[in-house]
Amino acid sequence: MPIRAPSARRPRRSQSDRRAQSDRLLLQAAAELIARRGYGATTLEQIGQRAGYSRGLVTQKFGSKEGLVRALVTVLHQELDDVLDGQLAGGISGLEAILRIVDVYVRIFSEAELKAAPERVVSVQAYYVLMSESVGVIPEVREFFVEANVRFRARLETHLSLAQDSGAMRANLSPATAAAMIQSALSGLTLLWLVDRNAFDLDEGRTALVETIRRTLIP
Repeated sequence: MPIRAPSARRPRRSQSDRRAQSDRLLLQAAAELIARRGYGATTLEQIGQRAGYSRGLVTQKFGSKEGLVRALVTVLHQELDDVLDGQLAGGISGLEAILRIVDVYVRIFSEAELKAAPERVVSVQAYYVLMSESVGVIPEVREFFVEANVRFRARLETHLSLAQDSGAMRANLSPATAAAMIQSALSGLTLLWLVDRNAFDLDEGRTALVETIRRTLIP
């Protein structure tokens, strides 16, 4: 009688793995619902159901809808920071870093990148829906975007100051002002494209923006 090989058992996931998975699924469900319905029409119960959990788990993990939004915005900005950190590895700084940041930021929205990571489409849409609604409809989440935008501008301002110190940037241009201008240009370009992807070619827009910023900054 042949001896049966022992059945393969799937390794049990640790509690931390299960927590990480539930966090990821809940945040993804929140992004999908907010992107389609907006913040006001999305409930914690809907988020829990879409992720396959209960509303109670959403409340337990995030405390409130505002807490969940903060977590979602934090994760999205952390993902962007990770991408930028990878692109700036090797000591890239100053003007070169600024131009690289602009290029990479817009490139994230390109069709090739979105096809490679389709879930990013939903995340990006949810992010801009939340940011737009924070202006008037849901001012209670505005502070989340203020904090995130301050951090991003601080990154830009650091490299702009280095560029100015090295003589690669105009001496009569404030790094703080330049950082705000660059951030506004990035948000405006990407938001316009997300609203109407036929408005212009994103790759051409990216190239033009990088060159415009370079010419604006150099002495």
